[in-house]
Amino acid sequence: MKRFETFVFKSYNFDQSTKLLTLVYGLDEAVTLTETYRFDFDFAPDLDQKLLNAAVEALFYMAGVSYYKAYLPPKIVLNPEASLDQEGADFFGSTYQNGLGEFFYVNHLDPKTPVNFQPNSPEIPRLQSSDHEGLLIGIGGGKDSLVTAELLRSQPRVATWSVGHRPQLTPLVERIGLPHFWV
Repeated sequence: MKRFETFVFKSYNFDQSTKLLTLVYGLDEAVTLTETYRFDFDFAPDLDQKLLNAAVEALFYMAGVSYYKAYLPPKIVLNPEASLDQEGADFFGSTYQNGLGEFFYVNHLDPKTPVNFQPNSPEIPRLQSSDHEGLLIGIGGGKDSLVTAELLRSQPRVATWSVGHRPQLTPLVERIGLPHFWV
């Protein structure tokens, strides 16, 4: 099996007019992986572009786990245009490490395999928006998302979202009965 040394977060681009998000990753200089998301809803016309970009960049890092786990390269490199401070690097490293627990177990891999995101930016000020506060619950069709929706449904401004699988998830989404966003 080919061994890659570096997982690269190459680029991301969100075209708000077409609602298409493109995420590009790489393994060394040998392989490029592209993932696209099409959002099936309109964005608020007054949406703060800095907040939108921060959310897109966070999705860029989170979605990368699907490609990273294909080879578990020991080095992670960020596109120079991306910005990740130490707090963000610690968060994504920990999230990958803990989120891949079952993957490590099923594949007989060392669960202590390090996942090291390196910061490339000083502390990034956190963005706040009182106009768009609320909770967004990912729905994947399993019991975890359903339990989460039930536990949080009484909170103000709660919505659900899902990526793909619309025909399969529609009955569950309708039963949950909260506002839903399809991607």
